Amino acid sequence: MGVRFRHEVCEKWISEETQVEKVLEDLALASFDPEFFPSYHDQVIRIYNQKFGKKIPIRSKRKYDLIFNFLNK
Repeated sequence: MGVRFRHEVCEKWISEETQVEKVLEDLALASFDPEFFPSYHDQVIRIYNQKFGKKIPIRSKRKYDLIFNFLNK
């Protein structure tokens, strides 16, 4: 797919049995794309919302401190 995710974030979602819509809300936390590569998480959320009639917000959370806080909750 050309998308890279942080394993620690994905493992936490799996171990906590996080619902898919919560994962999509926080998808940017897992995004590990290099600086100049396009980000796909916004597009994934838009498609999901359109297909399932949902209104999951698109958030941009790629900052390291937010990721660190999430992993240490």
